Amino acid sequence: MVSMNKVVGSFLFVTWTAFAACAAQPREDDGLDGPIPAGGAADASPADVAPPADVAPPADVAPPADVVVPPPASGPIEGLSPYLLLDRAALAHLEQRFDAQRTHPCEIQVVGDSISESLQFLNPLTSDRRYPDMAYGGRTHCRLFGQGGIFTSVLQTAASGMTAGWGLHGEGGWGGVTNLRYPFTYTDLDPGRAPIGQREAYPELATILFGTNDLRGYVRDRYSWDKSPAGEREARGKYLASLEGIARWFLERGVVPVLLTIPPGGYREWDLKIGGGKGLGDRWNQDVRALGARLKVPVFDVHRLMVDQGDWRALFSDGIHPNARGYAVINEAFHAVYADLRRLVLVR
Repeated sequence: MVSMNKVVGSFLFVTWTAFAACAAQPREDDGLDGPIPAGGAADASPADVAPPADVAPPADVAPPADVVVPPPASGPIEGLSPYLLLDRAALAHLEQRFDAQRTHPCEIQVVGDSISESLQFLNPLTSDRRYPDMAYGGRTHCRLFGQGGIFTSVLQTAASGMTAGWGLHGEGGWGGVTNLRYPFTYTDLDPGRAPIGQREAYPELATILFGTNDLRGYVRDRYSWDKSPAGEREARGKYLASLEGIARWFLERGVVPVLLTIPPGGYREWDLKIGGGKGLGDRWNQDVRALGARLKVPVFDVHRLMVDQGDWRALFSDGIHPNARGYAVINEAFHAVYADLRRLVLVR
């Protein structure tokens, strides 16, 4: 009996020793599991378990073709006209504000001074067969309102000698976007300018160009008795506040406002320096661009466009108003800007 007990005891001792030695050996990696933590499998969490050393982390995988990946919420937009200032934040804002239901395709409200009032401003695009997307007889039959020389029954919002303050409030019921009523009825014209009946208008876009008269008026009036930087800042602030009021008026009605920078000028006030730094023209234009970014609206940089042509003075008839060649440069660039806006913003 004693001998049997010794045998059994020896067998158990050997078996337990072998089991302990086996458990102490590191387990071979079978490629399916990672190492088990000291606390045992029940204590391991997904964060604690490292992937096998021979397995690389997954590479970036393109989404399936039928999955639409939204663009970034901010940053530049590739492929735009170099003279259109519009980023993704502005695009997202305009997508919320543009009213595709009420506005009419290729109807444009022109708001500005004599540079915009001229029928050389943008109007050639509506009759030139090189621009079938805008010309009379084309698919969209573009109409421009506010210049006063064509659709005479429509409130004039672009006129010679006017400032941004007039563009916002008008004078005695004349001018001023706050006097506009959308939609409005007008007498439509055929390509030969003959009346062809009544139509209803609700522009989808508005061009806003003021600054030359604001700038010259400040120098003629305020600067004559107050040459301080504070006086210039006050005048510039009033100008920018009026531009903002005009832009907001259109946004509230689902119309896309486009701010235009002031064309370069061959007049004394343009290069006048107050308090050091840049001349008045460059300083005011810098704030127009900043205003567009703050309001999240497009800016058509006419100033940069003209300067990029080389001898920009040759594009003006008197240092203030563009000549025929100057207007052709503006119109060609606007056509590209408008094409970008129709593709990205004026979507129906």
